[in-house]
Amino acid sequence: MKLDSTVSKALRAALVGAAALVAVLASSGLGGNRAWAGYADIVIDASSGEVLHARNPDVQNYPASLTKMMTLYLLFDSLEKGKLKLDEGLYVSAHAEAQPATKLGLNAGDTIKVEKAILAIIIQSANDAAVVVGEAIGGTENNFADLMTKKARALGMANTNFENASGLPDTRQHTTARDLAVLARALMTDFPQYYHYFGVTKFVWGGRTIKTHNRLMVAYDGADGLKTGYIRASGFNLVTSAIRNNTRVIGVVLGGKSPSARDQQMAKLLDGGFAEMAMADNGRDRNTVVPGVKPADLGVAIASLDDQTDTNAMVEAANMPENAMTVADATSSTGEGDVDTGDNGEGSNAAVPPDGGWGVQVGAFLKFAPAKLAATNAQREYRGLVDAHILVDESKTHSGATMYRSRLIGLTQADAETACKGLRKLGTACLVVKTTTVADNAQ
Repeated sequence: MKLDSTVSKALRAALVGAAALVAVLASSGLGGNRAWAGYADIVIDASSGEVLHARNPDVQNYPASLTKMMTLYLLFDSLEKGKLKLDEGLYVSAHAEAQPATKLGLNAGDTIKVEKAILAIIIQSANDAAVVVGEAIGGTENNFADLMTKKARALGMANTNFENASGLPDTRQHTTARDLAVLARALMTDFPQYYHYFGVTKFVWGGRTIKTHNRLMVAYDGADGLKTGYIRASGFNLVTSAIRNNTRVIGVVLGGKSPSARDQQMAKLLDGGFAEMAMADNGRDRNTVVPGVKPADLGVAIASLDDQTDTNAMVEAANMPENAMTVADATSSTGEGDVDTGDNGEGSNAAVPPDGGWGVQVGAFLKFAPAKLAATNAQREYRGLVDAHILVDESKTHSGATMYRSRLIGLTQADAETACKGLRKLGTACLVVKTTTVADNAQ
């Protein structure tokens, strides 16, 4: 009996130890609930919530500063209920002051008005401002994180857990592309009176003007929000909403390898979302496709574009330093939410190679005629393309379907970049592409 008792005690001790280990793993996020910091995306119809395209939409990822979307949701909710006012000053605690960059540099004991905090969170992604908001609503940041997770469940975000107000690294903090799309849509539908803040591109604080680093806001036609995010474990994240012809889509990209790669992928996903919506609408011309994708099979179309040799410039751009001017990169901001073409739309007078060299792509189509028309229209809209050759390039996707890419070629790289910026300013989406020869149908 004594032996049995000793064995029983040892067994109980082992079980207790195992349980403690499981608890430690769970609390640290190193167990089975750990987020998978890989690539994921989703595109939805903002009106209905219908999923237009998705890749790994329910796999857990680290949200990084996309967390601040929920911080803002709860802040908007407090404003709506009259618990806070836009011109109300919020107290800055020592905990808020101690947050690491990116931050405004708030000092403990100071106050910041609610509206300024909103702008700081959206435009600068200020961690200290996010904590100030969290403490104002929840009393402590930990309590606020509990409120965030509770609201996530109420919205249907079943695979999301929040641990702080800012999105700073915490292995227990996780979400999914699908859940973030749900949150973005809820921000629009539940608080339309505050959604316009996501479209603001600059604000003044402490005598300095702080501009948005969300470059897609000033480079993509129709984009009007929402949020960027990055920590080392997550990669480069982005949630974007855009509207064209009274149609709105929401895109989520998680785990981008660089800001440029993330932005380029988001642009293609949004283009594809609009194309899917156009195909579903009998009242629109189904022959017309927004630039870059074949709408009948968005996933295949994206893959086929990635595999095309003459879009290598996009890959090169994604790997270049972010402060360098890159091919097919987001355009520079003038501080007014506009795009600076650098030449007032005139283009340059540099000599162009007779056999092609560089060009701009203004669309991908299911038929030849609309592809040619798109190039013709782009040439008429932007005078810097008057000497370019129109090329309708026929190619096959992985599924065997025919795609007609609408291009204007015969440009130098610099002129192609300038032309694409000018077209974007005029509302025409485009890509800078590298070409090798002028095909028989080039004009």
